[in-house]
Amino acid sequence: MGTIRISNSIITAQGGEGASAIGFPYLGLQQNPTAGEIYIETKESSNTFLNRLTITSGNFKIGKGSFDGYNSFYGTDGGTWPGVTLKASDGTQTSPDGIGQ
Repeated sequence: MGTIRISNSIITAQGGEGASAIGFPYLGLQQNPTAGEIYIETKESSNTFLNRLTITSGNFKIGKGSFDGYNSFYGTDGGTWPGVTLKASDGTQTSPDGIGQ
């Protein structure tokens, strides 16, 4: 998965079983995904933006879906996955795993 960049957009999305709404699906044993950063900038508050994202089950609305402890997440350069940035009207959140539970 490459870099995901979303700017000033209204997104309504739902992640299926174990998947995030924006980001990774469910990852079973020994899957080691490579991905770029997920960067979202919105003029809305973080709560307003996140409330339109839903997940059936999983870890985060944006970022990692369900995964077991054996998975490693890598950046496109082969290093550590850069994670998620949500820049909203009420502040900026960053996480190496995900945002919104």
